[in-house]
Amino acid sequence: MIRIPVDCNWREDAWAIVIRPENIAIFGLKIGDRVVLHEPGMECEAILRRGTQWPWVADIVEGTIKDVPYDEQER
Repeated sequence: MIRIPVDCNWREDAWAIVIRPENIAIFGLKIGDRVVLHEPGMECEAILRRGTQWPWVADIVEGTIKDVPYDEQER
């Protein structure tokens, strides 16, 4: 599964994280793709879709949010 760096403070709504368009292009992603979103200390699975306020968002899959210790994160 493709891992995409995000800022979880940048949201369309409570469960939809904004995805930068360049990440869509770099990874060749499309609507419905399941990805792993990550930021320092956290990761979750999400499903891509078109946003209403932003071009691309990903809906967090309930139950997949987990803390990731800083020493276990990919650099």
